[in-house]
Amino acid sequence: MPKYSYTARDENGARRDGTLEALSLEDFYQKLKSRGLFCTSVAEEVSHKLGGEQSFRPSANELALFCRQLGTMLGAGLSLIHTLDVIYQQSGNKKWRAVVQLLYQSVQRGEQFSAALKNFPKAFPPLMIHMFEAGERSGSSDLVAKRLAFHFEKEHKICSDIKGALIYPAFLMAVTLMVLILLLIFVMPTFSVMYSRAGAQLPGLTRFVMGLSAFMVSKWYVPAFILFITVLFIRTLRRNPEFKLRWDKLKLRLPVFGSLYCSVISGRFSRSLSSLISSGLPLLTALELSDKVVGNSYVSRDLSLIRDDIKKGLGFAYSVKKTGSFPPMLVSMIGIGEESGSLESMLLSTADIYDAEAESAVKKMVTLLEPVMILFVACVVGLIVFSMVLPMFGLYSSMG
Repeated sequence: MPKYSYTARDENGARRDGTLEALSLEDFYQKLKSRGLFCTSVAEEVSHKLGGEQSFRPSANELALFCRQLGTMLGAGLSLIHTLDVIYQQSGNKKWRAVVQLLYQSVQRGEQFSAALKNFPKAFPPLMIHMFEAGERSGSSDLVAKRLAFHFEKEHKICSDIKGALIYPAFLMAVTLMVLILLLIFVMPTFSVMYSRAGAQLPGLTRFVMGLSAFMVSKWYVPAFILFITVLFIRTLRRNPEFKLRWDKLKLRLPVFGSLYCSVISGRFSRSLSSLISSGLPLLTALELSDKVVGNSYVSRDLSLIRDDIKKGLGFAYSVKKTGSFPPMLVSMIGIGEESGSLESMLLSTADIYDAEAESAVKKMVTLLEPVMILFVACVVGLIVFSMVLPMFGLYSSMG
């Protein structure tokens, strides 16, 4: 049973500190009330939470569920404190429970919900924090929570579709690598001994594969070391801003993958910007926050240029078109939204279109990758097997 440390006041206003075991926070308050005490602060004594909640990174699906629960219960008229208490009791993840409990305590002490979210910068993205700030000013936190739930649900769906599409190629690559290692380390040495005893004349392909097999058996640590150095080098390069900028630009230009990536970024940018503007944030602030959502340093650089142009008095659609990073349809929709005064609704419609395009691009990518990967696996494994069998024809000829 959880144990709660509390500070309370009795009927005379005297302070009382203590601990109390209860099934839940609601049960704790009932027990405290039966003792004639009014709680001013409470904390569950949990040994694990002091080191885990600050580094906790919930998935987009967990954030979507959290925001959906918030929006539903706040829209039904429940108070924020009661809502957080219900979410705390229903959560099965220990770290998530710890985070929700600390949010509950902060709100109970009179702190704004958005300010409480700032205590967990790794768990809650800036987009979510600033949207709740705007929602608190306008008194529409329930609508903000529902918009965020929709945003995170879409983000989770797109990421799940892309990961699901890459599972099959990754599985084929892993199987191919395992088969190659087994053939080179365990099967090929047996054929080497057999051909050596028979004195067979080996073709160039067979000699090359046997040499590679001998190298893998005797000096396996060399490729392992090269792999380790390569991974370390790539990780170091990714921290270099100039390399990251060029790499992110290249990802937008890749065949097949580039169109998918561009659709994902355009949809993500449109949806986040629409949500921020709908929450009451000014365009420049919304653009600055959307900058953190797109996940591409090259596009982020262009977004900073767009903000500079808008500060100079240039139009939003013209500034977006000037960068050349976004597709023409997005530029057109932004222009229509500016002229009609319905920018947020136009951006939301655009996001839906790009989400559909991303889904179509994922299916196209899977359709293209499957035969390419099968052909690749057949060629690599077939080449190794052919190199092992090829000397047998020479042996049969000499025997004849």
